[in-house]
Amino acid sequence: MLRAGFDYSWSEASFALADENGTVIFDEFIQLPPRNASGLPSWMEECLKKHGAVFNDITEWSVGIGPGSFTGLRLASSFVMGLAFRRENVRCRGVSTASALAATAGLEVQRVLALFDGRRDELLAFGLGNRNGSYEPDSFHAVLGKDSLNALFYEARERQDREEMARIKNESMPYYDEGVKRERMFVDSYIQENKANPLGIYLYYSRVFQRKDFPTEEEIAAEREYIQSFGEMAKVSSSFMKMEQQLSRYENCAIGHEAPEIVGKDTLGNELKLSDLRGNYVLVDFWNSYCHWCREETPALKRALEHFAGKNFKILGVSFDRVKKLWMDAIHEDGSYWDHLMLEKGDDVMERYCIKGIPHIILVGPDGKILAKELRGQDLIDVPDQFVK
Repeated sequence: MLRAGFDYSWSEASFALADENGTVIFDEFIQLPPRNASGLPSWMEECLKKHGAVFNDITEWSVGIGPGSFTGLRLASSFVMGLAFRRENVRCRGVSTASALAATAGLEVQRVLALFDGRRDELLAFGLGNRNGSYEPDSFHAVLGKDSLNALFYEARERQDREEMARIKNESMPYYDEGVKRERMFVDSYIQENKANPLGIYLYYSRVFQRKDFPTEEEIAAEREYIQSFGEMAKVSSSFMKMEQQLSRYENCAIGHEAPEIVGKDTLGNELKLSDLRGNYVLVDFWNSYCHWCREETPALKRALEHFAGKNFKILGVSFDRVKKLWMDAIHEDGSYWDHLMLEKGDDVMERYCIKGIPHIILVGPDGKILAKELRGQDLIDVPDQFVK
């Protein structure tokens, strides 16, 4: 008799298998947004195959029932129910994701606050109490960090109202900065109290690590050293493994490494590659026409192009747009007349360049190596000035 646990509450799917005594046979996870869930059954089947098992060997299923993504939760429950349909002696039960997270704190703890990333700078909080060895939700639940200005900003972004977006940003920044400061103090205290267990490293991964950038090998090495300070239980968690994997990825796009190739179509429909500009200093601007803050950098990019006129200096706009007309209209509206390419659908350039958000502007040297990252405003002149002769 085998027991299986399956959770798809967020963009990561996790699948575990245990024997009849509760001994864990494997615990696997995969980053797979619900919109790409078609590969889920084959991945789970492969996990079982590696350990000499098949779906029909499982007689008990535990499936995550949230909180989490509605689509992910629906897919998980439907998939498990389908596997169990018309099979005798197969048990299925739903498990609160918050309760499962709370259980990692240990049974000696009486009350736990489970925190989830609600996106758009929201933190979902659920209070749980220890009831005879299992954690049950109490009356506390809250959405932390969301305010009316935040909601108005996203509404303005949907309307592409740049003036309103700028006004809201200027008005909200003092509140946002104070909120971030308080949240960081709150999260840091929980991390320090729970460094020996998976809760502490989960909080660090979801609320601190994910917001950091590691542009240099020195910063990557320092981060590796820090996460090693967590306890042994934390180091076998999925959060620790994900950080190790992401730090390895950061190494491939750190300053000093060769910039990965970028290929797309220029405004005339011809193929254009980053390597075509080899021999020049190139500001590579990752953007799209819908991104207000991307287009706010256009005046600074124009000043940089004028400042380095006559020298081996280029700008390459790399667009994530899917509609050519919108992309072309934005170029003409902003007067950003330099080299541009639009990426093909499905290009993984964001992963290859470790991009968390746009605008993302880097400087590539004549030899194709990355010289600087995360450049904005006056940096677009001051930083290249240190290299361009």
